Parts: sequence; structure tokens; C-alpha cells
Amino acid sequence: MSGLRVDELFAEDVSFIDTFSTYKPGIENAQLALEELRRSRVYKPEIITTTLNGTKTLTISDTTFHVANGTQTGYSYVLPDATTLSGGREYEIYNDSTQAILIKNGAGATLFTLNVEDIARLILSDNTSVAGSWVQDIKTGTASGITSYSIGSDTLFSTSSATDVLITGMTVTPVSGRYACYYSADIKIVANNSLAQVVFFKAGTMVTSTRRTSQGVGSNFLTSQAMLAEISVNGSETIDVRVNISSSSLDINQRRMILIRLGGV
Repeated sequence: MSGLRVDELFAEDVSFIDTFSTYKPGIENAQLALEELRRSRVYKPEIITTTLNGTKTLTISDTTFHVANGTQTGYSYVLPDATTLSGGREYEIYNDSTQAILIKNGAGATLFTLNVEDIARLILSDNTSVAGSWVQDIKTGTASGITSYSIGSDTLFSTSSATDVLITGMTVTPVSGRYACYYSADIKIVANNSLAQVVFFKAGTMVTSTRRTSQGVGSNFLTSQAMLAEISVNGSETIDVRVNISSSSLDINQRRMILIRLGGV
């Protein structure tokens, strides 16, 4: 660079020595280092509207902050080939959609499920393979980290069905996650010795180990029923309460179902 004036210098003419091994091998001048620094900073987010079974595959040229919105299920983010990135590269992905999305590494393996209103920060700790190793920091975006549902009714529900039937109004389609599910009700078993059963269903299928049975001790026997279960759903699956009666009829009076989200699927 002998004989050049300061205004004739270009960043690509300036040698770059990476003393701390922060950047990828091959970054040999200031211009490349500046470009890598620019890519690693968080700029205006890229907003992606989810599509059914859609995939957003990130590359080194993509911004580091992403927002997913929309209502479709089956959406995925695939992180870049880690060998193209510098160690310490960061990405943030915010799920502003109504469904869970999958976060995958550069080799296509699922790292985790990002639930609704959650934000994930991913930091590349090892870039020696396509998949890489990513430090994951996931934060919930809901108040106190809690999402809950509460459904109740005082309207009489009666049935004489010997097979499981849905209690009117006792159904909900929660956002994806793992839920503590509670149900209780006051009931009347009309015929002496009749067996009244109550059970949780998920997506039309009975949830194992949740069936509870009460037996009438005398005609028009008044009692209560309660259930507790841990149920995981994907954001499109329903949770509901169903009952049956072995003979005569069953009256269900005041009842309530409560769901409290415990975390991801």
C-alpha cells in the first residue's frame, strides 16, 4: 500500500488478523470482517407468514431476527449450515402465529418446538459440522409464562347413553403445549346402582388413565365427580369431557373444566 493516500485506501486492502478466532477462517481483510459483523447484528426483523407444511431455510445472508405469524400448522425454521457461520452467531425467532413451529438445525434434525408467543435465542457454539451445536435460550411471551382456559356451565345436561358422549360446551382447542387439566361437576345418578363414568378425550380419542366411575346408592343419588390429567396438544387438537351411564339416565349440573399450560409439548 506504499504511496497510497488515506482516501485511496479500501477496506479490502486492509489485512485482518483474528487474534481471538471469532470469525470463520477465510476472513482475511477488514471488508469481509465488517460484512460478517453486519450480518451478525440484529436489524429490522424478517416477518414470515406461516404456510401449511412450509419451511424457511436460513442462510448466512439472512437477518438474525425473525417473526413468524399466521394460522397454519406444520411450519419449520431450518438454521443455516453451521460450517458457513462464525462461532457465536446468534438468531432470534419469535412465534407470533397461532400454532407451534419447529426449529431445526442445518442437517434438518428438530431441535425443539417453539410454542405460541415464545421467543428463542440461538447461539452457535460449535461450527465444525453442518448441524452445529446451538445454545438455546427460550422465553415465554405470555404474562408470568401462564396460558389458561376455564369453561363452566350451570345448564342441566342429561344423557341416557351407555357409550361416551360429549358434555355440551365442555370442549376447548388450546394453543400447543403441555397442560394440567382439571374437571369437576355435581351429578345425579337417577337409578339405584347405575354406574356413571366421566373421561377426558383428546382429538377424539380417550386419554388413558383418566376415566372415573361413580355408582348410584339409591335412586336420584347426588354426588360429584372430578378428574385430573396432564395432556399435550399440538395447537389443532381438542380437549373435551365425555360421560356415560350404565342404565336409566344421568344429570350433570354445575361443572367446570380448567386447563393450565405447564410448558412446551
